[in-house]
Parts: sequence; C-alpha cells; structure tokens
Amino acid sequence: DLRHEVVRLLDIQKSHRVLDIGCGRGHFLSFLKENVKCETLGITLSSVESKICQSKGLEVFHTSWEASSQLIRQSGALDHIILSEVISHFCTLE
Repeated sequence: DLRHEVVRLLDIQKSHRVLDIGCGRGHFLSFLKENVKCETLGITLSSVESKICQSKGLEVFHTSWEASSQLIRQSGALDHIILSEVISHFCTLE
C-alpha cells in the first residue's frame, strides 16, 4: 500500500506533527491517525471536504492558498508537510 510506503520513507512517527495540504476528504490523515497515531492537520480549498474531514474528527481547515501560508506559520513546528494530491491541480496537459 502506498500510504505505508510514504510513512516508511518519511519515517513518520507517533511523536510527529504532519500537515497534509490539499487533504481532500482526509483519507491519508485518517490513515495516519489510526495507524501511526501522530498529530495531523489538513488544509483544503473545499468547504464540503473540510466538513467531511471534521465529521471524522480530523483537524482540517477550509482556506484559500493565499491564507494557508499564514495558517501554516501559526500552526507551529511541523515534522512533515505532505502534498500528495495537489501538484496535479497546478498543471495543465496540452
């Protein structure tokens, strides 16, 4: 499973704080909380996805890309920042 591989490669541990930018519906954050038991935080552009994540007990913020940098600075020290599903949204294929 790719999620297990990411955890292994990044050496994500229980004591770590992980931010998932573009966390979507929180699948990876849920995986981390359940399997690694680390502290998680997510950012999404979608208010619907934010509510879905919050209903799962995840700490996820609905914010713009511009405002997210301020949120990241305020969140304190982070051990990992994940952008696993974001890059494709910034590219166009011709």
